[in-house]
Amino acid sequence: MKKFGLIVFLLSAVGYAQEFSEKDLKNHDKKVALSKEKGSVELSLDTIFNAGTPYCLFIQTKEVLGNKEFSVQSFDKKEHIYIKTDCVPNPTDPAKKDCFWLFLFMQSGSTGEVNGAFASGLPKIIVENNLITNNTINPDGEKRFLMLYPQKLSKPVAPVMTVNVVYNETAFPMVERDRTADISVYGTTIKQDFKEIGYYTEDSEATGGKVVKTITIYLPGGVKVATATYELASTELFQVYTEKDGKIMHVEVNPAKRMEQLCMFLVQRMYL
Repeated sequence: MKKFGLIVFLLSAVGYAQEFSEKDLKNHDKKVALSKEKGSVELSLDTIFNAGTPYCLFIQTKEVLGNKEFSVQSFDKKEHIYIKTDCVPNPTDPAKKDCFWLFLFMQSGSTGEVNGAFASGLPKIIVENNLITNNTINPDGEKRFLMLYPQKLSKPVAPVMTVNVVYNETAFPMVERDRTADISVYGTTIKQDFKEIGYYTEDSEATGGKVVKTITIYLPGGVKVATATYELASTELFQVYTEKDGKIMHVEVNPAKRMEQLCMFLVQRMYL
């Protein structure tokens, strides 16, 4: 009875998009069981399942010359993300095109860009970045996604993007010192003018076919200052999110001095 109720619920949520055959329903049971058993992400009946639990709707809305478009919706049929294929001329060979997926976030109007993924891999990217929670868009998941998948081909990267963030300057107490002195990094400790001004942690994650490194920088008291991400294949460009004012900035560094230059960038702008 529980399984029957779940199928009826899903059919009522997506039935307007298409009708499902008996074969579809049998395959649905197998996919949901696999998702539950393996803890995997599976797509069935226009629904993304994560570890056997319905996550959100993922509905193909259009296909023209092999180019597909999808609508990511909550179970009340509200659209939160629209995904479509886009292509631009290759910069070195105008006869060729570079194609990618555009993720348009309906509420914020923000756009991300995913390269090198098949349509079948999109549900996993959505779940990995936790884009939907409690039947609506997850702002933290959206922010993380935009840092991992910024627009690179569809339009020039903007130097600064500001999110509406209200902050208290006293909540970010910085160490008094000579800000023109050189930055030194010892292990995970950041020093300037012989004083400890902060520390950092570093993590890596494989997502969307690439390895992404995340550096999180803190003040000595443990207050998070900024999060910087970069692809392992490209260590010269950081995307930096600053906590106190919600800015996303792009910083070019020398890989041999990446931490020193990243920290000096934050120091000069009164974040560290």
